[in-house]
Amino acid sequence: MGDPFPAWELTGQFDESHRLPGNSTEVVVFSRSKQADESLSSVLESVAGERLIRGEVIYLADISGMPGMIRRLLALPAPGDRDYPVVLIREEGLSVRVVTQTDCLALYRLEQGRVVSCEDLCVEKSAF
Repeated sequence: MGDPFPAWELTGQFDESHRLPGNSTEVVVFSRSKQADESLSSVLESVAGERLIRGEVIYLADISGMPGMIRRLLALPAPGDRDYPVVLIREEGLSVRVVTQTDCLALYRLEQGRVVSCEDLCVEKSAF
């Protein structure tokens, strides 16, 4: 808490450039799990909606661990279907400073680029 959120120049699902955190960024939602992304992204859309489109809420996904072919065929088409930008971490090891539990989305709340709180939204585990 109190530390600056990492400053990055990254690209999104359509190879557009994004600077993190942006001037209007209030929340960064971070995912490194396909399961968390698939399970929770619709909830995020319903809660954040227009704020995602305006850049007040940034969706950041780490796809660096995926093999190149899987990334091109499966990972990149999925965020392309969304109405809001999905900022992608493609370089391995870059996200080490952004922490989340497995199968969780991490919500970083920012004030003037500094982290004021962090919480995990986790996927419910099946009893099977």
